[in-house]
Amino acid sequence: MPLAGSGGERGLYLAFDGIKGSVSIERDGCPLWRKEIATGEKHTAFTLAEVERHHFEFDAHRIPGDAHVHFLGGSVSSYGDGIRLQADDEVVIQWDGLGRPLRDPGAGRLRGAGRPG
Repeated sequence: MPLAGSGGERGLYLAFDGIKGSVSIERDGCPLWRKEIATGEKHTAFTLAEVERHHFEFDAHRIPGDAHVHFLGGSVSSYGDGIRLQADDEVVIQWDGLGRPLRDPGAGRLRGAGRPG
């Protein structure tokens, strides 16, 4: 079973100047932590055109059928707020206008939560 995935919906014609959303952590089915987030050209150092131009200049990035996922604007972290993921925590990322949220069950397992030491 995969522990993470890409969202089921995307906006092909969505303006990329500023997209708002939220990231949250649920523990035992209850909200534990939440923060508003934003991405888009108002919130990143580079335009989408610059990112695409740089990314696709490499032959390995121009293989038909490959999918490329970029996370732009990662200025939010639960770690800075003192939250430490546990093995069964679920991270939920929601972007306005992009459909259902991305839910990552067991996100703490990827980071070694619950291991001794």
